[in-house]
Amino acid sequence: MQLYVDLQTIDYINELNILVDDINNGLGLSASGRCGDAYGALIGAYNGLNASSKTTFDTNTDLAYVAARERLAYLEIWTTLNPEVAAQGRELNNNNKIFVIIISAMSIAVLGAYYYLNKRRRLQ
Repeated sequence: MQLYVDLQTIDYINELNILVDDINNGLGLSASGRCGDAYGALIGAYNGLNASSKTTFDTNTDLAYVAARERLAYLEIWTTLNPEVAAQGRELNNNNKIFVIIISAMSIAVLGAYYYLNKRRRLQ
């Protein structure tokens, strides 16, 4: 099920709360094994905030905001200290894409051969 969200109704606090929730309970929480990618996505979302949202995120003392800042700082430090691990994760994802493409092409070729052989058999 998908919900329609009118983008005109989202103010900067709602946008900020969505980011904080994503850091604490979404992508930031499930970043194990792919911290570099998670950090890149989350910092990109943070950089997309307007100035008042960034100020609220950086200064709010609410527990959720503090936890989000700490998790974002942890991901940044981990990514800085382990750049080769983050790069390996991206390389592994690229290898997976190549395998999917190869298997898909082989499947299409097999289906084409099956269709051709069946059609040839029917014509004889």
